[in-house]
Amino acid sequence: KEEEAWATMLVDYDKETGQRKDNMPGPNFDHKAVLEEFQYQDEDLNKAFFEEFRAFAHFQLLVVNAADAYLEREKILFQKFLRENRFKLLSNGIAPPKDIFN
Repeated sequence: KEEEAWATMLVDYDKETGQRKDNMPGPNFDHKAVLEEFQYQDEDLNKAFFEEFRAFAHFQLLVVNAADAYLEREKILFQKFLRENRFKLLSNGIAPPKDIFN
């Protein structure tokens, strides 16, 4: 049976016992130093998350502002259309409401 290519590190371990074949321990870590570093990594992560969240909120406000400007433009264009074609619309039985021009 072929070994799976994605698990190449498993070649170093015995399938029966789960121990390394050469009985060599894995890499040594200074666990105390790693745990002490978590505090600074956590602060960096909080800062990065805050900046990303702020940028996303800014982007959402820009989208809302652009949508509002687009709707205002469409409103003006529609009012212009109604003014220019008022008599054609009335002759076809379409009476636009009076308050649309305010």
